[in-house]
Amino acid sequence: MCAALTSACVWACGDEQTPGQHDLFDPGSVSIDASVRLDASDGSTTDASEELDATLDETVENTCRVRSEAVIAQRFFDPQSPLAVAVHGQGALLGWSQYRGGKSRVLARWLGVEQGAAEAAGSDDDANQTELHSSATTTGFLTTWSDDRGGLRARRTSDQGVVLDSTPITIAASGAGSVSAQGADGNMLVVFVGPARTQLLGTDARPVGVAHELPGFGAVIGRPALAAFRDGYLLAWVDAATRGVQLQQLDQAGLAVGASQRVDSDGDAQGHLDLATTSVGGALAWDMLVDGARAEVRLRALGMDAKPTGNEQTLTPFPESGLQPALVAARGGYLVAYRSAQGATLALRLAMLDGRGKPIARGVMTVTGLEQQALPLAMRMTDDGRQLFLGWLDLTPNTPDYQLQQAWMECD
Repeated sequence: MCAALTSACVWACGDEQTPGQHDLFDPGSVSIDASVRLDASDGSTTDASEELDATLDETVENTCRVRSEAVIAQRFFDPQSPLAVAVHGQGALLGWSQYRGGKSRVLARWLGVEQGAAEAAGSDDDANQTELHSSATTTGFLTTWSDDRGGLRARRTSDQGVVLDSTPITIAASGAGSVSAQGADGNMLVVFVGPARTQLLGTDARPVGVAHELPGFGAVIGRPALAAFRDGYLLAWVDAATRGVQLQQLDQAGLAVGASQRVDSDGDAQGHLDLATTSVGGALAWDMLVDGARAEVRLRALGMDAKPTGNEQTLTPFPESGLQPALVAARGGYLVAYRSAQGATLALRLAMLDGRGKPIARGVMTVTGLEQQALPLAMRMTDDGRQLFLGWLDLTPNTPDYQLQQAWMECD
């Protein structure tokens, strides 16, 4: 399993590069230490030495290169709005919120590995648009958002970046804070934060049946996470009252299966979380405050019954802090990207975990210099486990403006 994970991505680059490519990791700054110890939630420690020795087998090629890295746009971003990202085939759809004419507008751009980029606005309406979210479908992408004219709206984009709906589709007359995911049956499920309910969409992105209320899904901090799971879905969120991470299983129609369960052990979650599922379980990553001061990234693995399994893992060893985790399943295990700070040094870091959620190795990404820590970060991986997309928002050096950046990586 370790060898398979290592070939999926990550921790050293070194063979010849094709024109236009450059290393994801500076060989002089890769941080992999066989003696690293990560604190577990129960006070014990997890020694990663054995797993690291396995991953560094000389017979395995450990290469991961950036195929394209670029600044997408600059200025007028909403730094509090999460990025929306989905990956399908050889391309990704990246969405963001931007201020124009005194209003918030949602924009999306299709980014192809080979074909270049194409701009696609979320809506042409002169409306205040918020809560952007994107997910992959069978044939491309679905983007949803809320506006002050049409309620909850949606648009489809093909796998080549062509906007398929000239007029936005109205999913509901009102609603805010939605996330969506495609189920095993090809339909899409949309979850509303306010008021708390679910709505099933057909393959044409039109509502199917009626909306269902979600008991126990109350006030939420940040944006929830939704993923297909077996023949239904899993929904995760940070509860505003307890600051705990909650998990709810949903059936194929979006109805709650049993009661929600708490996944974390300490509370103080900050509202940034991500969820990844596989055929045998899944994992949740979130950030939290320790003693009200230092931010950590935690992870908990989930079993086939959607219940937490094993120990809660800490991915940010002291004195490092971590925020804004993004999580993907990768060839039998998981990759977590997050913003890291240690003193005045800021970085994007990756943590590699096995299928049980146990840390294997860590690395520093040197694709950009960072100016600020707590800004949106998004990551998704293609189904074949070979291409990884990253998007992040950062301060433009020596200015008060923000810039949106992206990197496509291809791994052997």
